[in-house]
Amino acid sequence: MNLILKQTKTFIANTLGIIILAGTAFSCSKSEIIEDQYTEQAPILLQSRVSAGKLRLQTDQIESNQKLGFYVTQASDINNVKYDNIAITADGSGGFSYTERMYYPADNSKVNFYAIHPYNDAALLEQNESVTFSITPDQTTANGYLQSDLLHASKSDVSRSKDKIGLEFTHRLSKFSFTIKPGNGMDLSHLNAVSILGTKPSTSIHITTGNLQEVGNNTTEVYAYGVKGASDSEAQVTGIQAIVVPQTIDADTRLFKITVGTTDYYYTTPETITYASGYNYNYELTIHSTGIDVSSSITPWINSETITGEGEAE
Repeated sequence: MNLILKQTKTFIANTLGIIILAGTAFSCSKSEIIEDQYTEQAPILLQSRVSAGKLRLQTDQIESNQKLGFYVTQASDINNVKYDNIAITADGSGGFSYTERMYYPADNSKVNFYAIHPYNDAALLEQNESVTFSITPDQTTANGYLQSDLLHASKSDVSRSKDKIGLEFTHRLSKFSFTIKPGNGMDLSHLNAVSILGTKPSTSIHITTGNLQEVGNNTTEVYAYGVKGASDSEAQVTGIQAIVVPQTIDADTRLFKITVGTTDYYYTTPETITYASGYNYNYELTIHSTGIDVSSSITPWINSETITGEGEAE
């Protein structure tokens, strides 16, 4: 069955979704921490919260049990690595636990902080400036989605301090959010899957700058999180989302597949489209028995334009 898709993409200027890493949790008492602040070795204390950008997952804080890699280098020489890929585990409420206690240099020299989510035990700064990262193709579970959310933070020239230091994280990949609405003659109680087709799953991230580079040419199908059939009281299905690597999609590429019952509905790109780092692409799809209407806008991760195209159902 042939169908026509119309997609309007309104690009709304906004700041990147920012997450600030937090934490004071460690296996010591409050009095021990305070005492350490006045000794020769001052412990490094961090603080976290999520400001801009409301996500269904990781809304106000990094989710509980999510691990990050944390790095400390000499400010005057980033090749002088003080702490390399220390595992930090978020508690979901702004704190975290870590297995190795970290201290500012005794000579009061300044340091740089870097952090990456999710944790990768191979991401050692002393061995490599960059590390390969791949999204999880099956993002139908919360863990699959969260492990695909590549975050990066850096803070330079940090002086020894008794205060907690905030790290501002940016989302390094691209996000798709879907709202599915039923058109005439369509029953969304049988909505089974939403997926993104033909995208590259891997990239390389520079540990200190957070810059991305392309890696490989293989493509995969990414299955979105939050897909469910509509109940009798629901006029639409919301909360469907997926994360992909920033990249350029060629014209005439089947990009989206929406499965309702046993029928697959496709959206084919009418022209070359580039998805950028830190952008959240919101798609509103109205499914009719004869086709799909598509509109889109951008929220907290960043911005967009207008696209019209053709699709088909099989």
